[in-house]
Amino acid sequence: MKHLHLIFFAASLSIISCNTNTNNNTKNTSDGAAVNTASTTAPKSKLNAAGTQKLTTMLADYYGLKNAMLALNATTTDSFAKKLSASTADMQAYATTDTASKLISPYLDSMNRGLQQIMAIKDPSCKQQQVPFSKVSDHLFAILKKTDLRNANIYLQHCPMALEEKGAHWLSNETEIKNPYFPKTMIDCGDLEDSLK
Repeated sequence: MKHLHLIFFAASLSIISCNTNTNNNTKNTSDGAAVNTASTTAPKSKLNAAGTQKLTTMLADYYGLKNAMLALNATTTDSFAKKLSASTADMQAYATTDTASKLISPYLDSMNRGLQQIMAIKDPSCKQQQVPFSKVSDHLFAILKKTDLRNANIYLQHCPMALEEKGAHWLSNETEIKNPYFPKTMIDCGDLEDSLK
């Protein structure tokens, strides 16, 4: 009987430990941006440490923008578009001093034009911001690929139905699909198209 109690106790501990979620690889910062905590290695790129830090700042600001689009929050969308525009301008200034980052200057210029469009549009539904948001997403992914950013777990996701079935991309720091183009009707519509790990 004593052995039976010990077996029951051991089985209970086993079940409890199996149900404990230890794979929560994201956390939200105070401003709503999701940050991936899965990688214990610091992000690296072809740029020096300062340039890589600027890339990760841009990425965090982008995630804030994407999350605002998901929430259909026009005020927060505008706020994060401004933050991302500022971090993009910071990277543009840095790009003039670093030989490796000069390759990304055209993408930064295009990205900033898209961000200016997002900020100029005043649409409470965030629907009209989707076209420039898709361009910003494409340009940012091109920048991250050109600089070979690693250890940041970036996923390029695609919805074929977005933008009147022309299709559109967005970036995520998790594999789960959370579609910013159809956050109310088809949030899980999309697929994983590429990744930078």
